[in-house]
Parts: sequence; C-alpha cells; structure tokens
Amino acid sequence: MKLSTTERNIYALMLVFIVLVSAALIIPNFISPQRQPLKETIRTEEQLEMLQIEERLDETFSSRESIQNLYEGKEFLAAILAIALLLGGLALFVGFILGVIFIISKLRGKEMLKPLRDLESVRWGVPDIFKIAILFLTAFYLINILELICRQAGILTETSSRNLLMIFNTSFLDIAAFCFVVYFVIIKYRQGWAALGLPIKNWLKGVFLGITGYVTILPLFLLIVFLVTRVSNYFGYQPPVHPLVNIFFKEGNPFILGGVIILAVLVAPVIEEIVFRGFIYSALKKRTGAALAIIVTSALFSLLHMSIFSFLPIFFLGIVLAYLYEKTGLLISSITLHVIHNSLLVSMVLLVRGIIT
Repeated sequence: MKLSTTERNIYALMLVFIVLVSAALIIPNFISPQRQPLKETIRTEEQLEMLQIEERLDETFSSRESIQNLYEGKEFLAAILAIALLLGGLALFVGFILGVIFIISKLRGKEMLKPLRDLESVRWGVPDIFKIAILFLTAFYLINILELICRQAGILTETSSRNLLMIFNTSFLDIAAFCFVVYFVIIKYRQGWAALGLPIKNWLKGVFLGITGYVTILPLFLLIVFLVTRVSNYFGYQPPVHPLVNIFFKEGNPFILGGVIILAVLVAPVIEEIVFRGFIYSALKKRTGAALAIIVTSALFSLLHMSIFSFLPIFFLGIVLAYLYEKTGLLISSITLHVIHNSLLVSMVLLVRGIIT
C-alpha cells in the first residue's frame, strides 16, 4: 500500500527529528569527550553495589554453618529454596530427555511439533517495519524530552522516584509499540488478530507447548549462559548491571516493586512477542523465508536488550521463540515460553534478595 503525500511528509519529518536529536546526543561526546580515570577496571556505582552483594552471597554460602545461620527464622524461605532447587533439577533432567528425543526425531526426519494451525499470509511487509521503527524512536525521544522539560520546569525533582519514572516511560513505550502494530494490522491492512498468531482456538494446547518447549531448551540455555560467563571471566569483562536488577534489590516501595514485576513478567513478554514474532517475523518471512527471518528477528530481539554479555543467550532464546511460533502457528506458545523465562529470572532475583536481607 503506497503512502500518500501527507504520510510521506509526516514520516520524513519524524526521521529528521530522530536524526537531529541523535546528533545532539552524540556530537558533544566527540567534541569534548570526558576523560576516564586511569584505572584498570572502571565500575559504576551500581556495579560496585552488585559486587558487594555477590561478595556477601559468597560469604553466606561459604560454609555449612553460615548457611544454617542464614535460615534461622527464615524457615519458609528455606522451604521455598529447597522446592525451587528440586523442581529445577527435575526440569533439567526432563529437559535433557526431551532434547535428546527432539534431536533424534529431527535426524530421522520426523517432527515433534505438529502445527495447530497454518500461519496466515500477512499483508504488511518490510517497509512497515521501518515505519514502526520511526514511530517508536519518535515516541522514545518525545517521552525523554518531556521528562527533561518537566525537570527544568521543576515539576520533577531529583528526589522524584526514578523507578516510578522508569515504570511510566516503559509502560508508555510498550503501549505505543502495541498501538502501532494494531494500527497497521487491524486498521490499515484490515486483518484480524489471527494474522498475528492470536486466534481464538487452541490456546490451551499452545500454552502446553510453550511450557514443554521451555523445559526442553532449559539445559542448553543454561549451558550457553555458563559458557558466556566463563569467557567473560577469562577476559576480565564485568557486564553492566541490568536496571531491573537494581530495582529489585534496592526498591522498598511495594507498589513500585509490584509494577516492575508486572512489567517484566507479563507486559514485556506479551508485547515483545506481538511485535517481534507476530509482526516483524511475519513481514521478514514473506520476503526472505523462514530460516533467515528467524535469524534476523532473533538478532534484532537480542540487540534491543543492549547487552554484549547477554547477546548470545537472548539470541538463542529468540531463535527458539520464532521457531516455536513457526511450527505451532500460535503466538501464545511463544508468549508462554517468554513469560516463564522472565518469571523464573524475576523469582530468582527476589529469592536472592530475600536471602541476603
């Protein structure tokens, strides 16, 4: 579908806006670069705080006596940890068995995953991906400019909760991305939710496949994380602390903490799957085929998280999510797997927080 003259002008203006703001942020760093302290290792305040937490954990679990002292008065927490370790071990064992069965089936030319529905032919294409990228970047810069204006006007102060602002900004951008996709799919191209892999039927089967899919990949995913960690340690690389980890460890307001948990466990997985697997993957597949579309979508998905350390694990996770969507025809399978993954990460961080406090 061709753009009208008005639409072309609007997208051109947004693109110019993005370029100008990006230049305003980047050029000053080249003109007057900040001098870095002459130290072998430079860590941010957050990294130092996380390093202190890691040292405290090492001291906590260094001996049997320290572990026993840790759980005095925390019997409920100890029971949760024991159950989590038991279930984790069981999941790894079952995942290993399922993984072996999956590999053997593939070598024999058989498919374990039978499609529950065929993916619909979508009307949107690669140019629409760039349009949504322009819209999203414009929204991203506008919300940050609005925050800066509010600070300059005194509406927001330095004492304002940064975590609360993070929740607001993230929620705004998530909703914006969702609305952009809905506009293109539902309004512009007049296709239903089924085109995004969200039909009314087979949701329970899709959820089951998402659960079994995560259990199957869990051993390999943990192996990748282990190898990446070993390589990082070998080269002395200290990965930056994820902002959410800082919030989980330091936030004392239960409402803000609850909001962050909802964002990480539910909102982010649902919207990311709709955008990346439902919209972007479907458009790329129409142009490049399934294999290359899976790789490109997974790379974009991993780059979005802006972490060298976690690029490979997230890239692998993205491949699994796209493959699962391609094979089942249901986005709910990928959403379920994504929700489980984020839920386990958040639960692990909260459990560690409970142990050391």
